[in-house]
Amino acid sequence: KLYYINHDGIFMRDLNTDPMKEIKLCPIPAELKAMGTIRHYCTHVTLSKDRRKMFLDLKIDDRFVQGTVDLKTGKFQTWGITDFFINHGQINPENDDLALAAWEVNWKDAKGVEHPIHKVNGIYPRLWLLRPDGSRKMIPSMTNYATHEYWTADGKGFYFCSGGKGVILHDLATGKQKVVVRHKASHAAMTADLSGVTFDFGVGPWWRGGAMGVAFWNTKTGKVVYLYRKYPAYNTQDNPSKLHPDSHPHFACGDKYVVTTVNAGKQRMELSVTPTKQLFEMTK
Repeated sequence: KLYYINHDGIFMRDLNTDPMKEIKLCPIPAELKAMGTIRHYCTHVTLSKDRRKMFLDLKIDDRFVQGTVDLKTGKFQTWGITDFFINHGQINPENDDLALAAWEVNWKDAKGVEHPIHKVNGIYPRLWLLRPDGSRKMIPSMTNYATHEYWTADGKGFYFCSGGKGVILHDLATGKQKVVVRHKASHAAMTADLSGVTFDFGVGPWWRGGAMGVAFWNTKTGKVVYLYRKYPAYNTQDNPSKLHPDSHPHFACGDKYVVTTVNAGKQRMELSVTPTKQLFEMTK
């Protein structure tokens, strides 16, 4: 099933029956509209374990609101309201009372005043755990830098990229972190059993739309294979993209494939699908 949200409500399409049929699940909660102008709804679409609720990280005027919406009733439960830019919200796949989120970027308010991200007590503040009671906890990175975090499939931990340091796995029970991929990485995804990681990485100087590569890492052998060592830049450095053309590789269809976008040149993105089995074979 495919779930998505826009100004008209939250929708679903059943890809096994009629992919073209749009099913409206619920309207945008009235209490959210009453707060002001909604600038965006969520960065990732994630659902509760029973698929009855969707987690939202909204920007409403100059406030940032986190919570869940009941897909049947349209009722919104507020988890928190912050004055700093929380996004990338993702509800835990096994625990409906826990969400992962990010304090990611600088932002400008309605008056044009810029609010920069800054370290908190010397800690880079990217990683946050949120709960329905409004409590939240910042998780320090072992390298004091983090980007593109995501839950493990079993909900027992999460992983994130740390630039040139690689991909790091955080265990919720112990709070311990370990490097599972020793390779420069910008965005990553892991198989359900944590044995394989696919990731993209910048090649040369970084800018939005610069040259990138895509790779696969076998965590059991520590070997890497490149799907794309380097594909051309989407934009020039003096004219960076206003979009987000990074590859964002991920696993699909029960980890059978790596699906990623690649820049084919001439500002045209293409879809690449690679069987995972051959990547494990190449990294035995």
